[in-house]
Amino acid sequence: MPKFLYTILVFAALTWWGLISLLTKNPPEGTPLILSVLVLIFITLTATLSIPGYFISQSKAPEFTNLRVIYRRSLRVSLVLSSCIVGFLGLRAFALDTALNLTLYLILCVMIVLHFFSKR
Repeated sequence: MPKFLYTILVFAALTWWGLISLLTKNPPEGTPLILSVLVLIFITLTATLSIPGYFISQSKAPEFTNLRVIYRRSLRVSLVLSSCIVGFLGLRAFALDTALNLTLYLILCVMIVLHFFSKR
């Protein structure tokens, strides 16, 4: 396992610890606290989802490739996935989760995914 992955694992564990401690100390009531929780969830999910993505990409890669490039690609996928999840949670947190808003948000997420992963 490369050395930079240990840093990512420690960072992911610290963000999970920070999220759990923030949520246990006080419930997210009020806009600033909800936004801070959503930002922390975004960072936590991005760091956490990039790790399995890295191992999946690494197993499919040729033998002598730059492992940092593989991790950056998996980080890109986890950024898109976590932004879609956090956006949905944000809609739910501010009680904006109507059928129309969720449909439009789903269309937005599909367009973002198609844009980021299209071959240029």
